Amino acid sequence: MLLGYDAEAKLIRQWEKKYRTEMVTDPQMQVAGLRAMGIKKFIGASYSEVQNKIVLDYMTQAGLKAVSMEPIDVPFDRVAEISIQTLYAHIKKLARKHPGADGIYIQGGGWQTARVVALLENDLQMPVVHATICQAWQIHKRLRVRETSPGFGRLLTELP
Repeated sequence: MLLGYDAEAKLIRQWEKKYRTEMVTDPQMQVAGLRAMGIKKFIGASYSEVQNKIVLDYMTQAGLKAVSMEPIDVPFDRVAEISIQTLYAHIKKLARKHPGADGIYIQGGGWQTARVVALLENDLQMPVVHATICQAWQIHKRLRVRETSPGFGRLLTELP
């Protein structure tokens, strides 16, 4: 993400050519997940204000728009302590406060969010994309595995 969307893609193409293997970065997987779910405008949640600037710049360069992106700002070593209930309430509050999004984007792999995705999708009636779930989705796609994983949101249930 630090390189930016285009520079990162260029570097990956160079490495793929040099090492003769497919590669993808975590941010590229997240953009692909957002696009696969038809999300162009998102409400985002993260756990760092510093991280937000980097993420928002990258997503903007990728052609996506944040309606809002607000962190639950905690020290990184305490991210895993953020409860599912706290994250759920934070995102629901943001969705009510900032209408007009196509979906929700939960950034960062440090917190335990897998079980909250389906709950949010059901409650807010919009797709939710989370960084770690994007990794699992990409593994399914790249290995051509069509076995779905209900309970973790539409991205892993539908495998678009």
